[in-house]
Amino acid sequence: MSDRYTLVAHTGLPNAVELRGVTNAQAARIEAAGGVLFNTYTEADKAEEAENYPPNVQGLIPCPRGRFTHASGFGETIYIPLKES
Repeated sequence: MSDRYTLVAHTGLPNAVELRGVTNAQAARIEAAGGVLFNTYTEADKAEEAENYPPNVQGLIPCPRGRFTHASGFGETIYIPLKES
């Protein structure tokens, strides 16, 4: 069972994100790499949709505005959302 959730590179769609459950031990590594954590599946699911389809995106092709990176000790490519200024 997952303690928290994060966004990672989608396994089937290039340049898309999907949510992934993480343990508390993995959470610190993800945060250190710049990733975001969500306390509930619902929060992560809403963030996944918002990141894949920001307001300017038309159609079905996902277009997240952030970037992807690796977190030490976490076997997936994590997503780092664009920081709004």
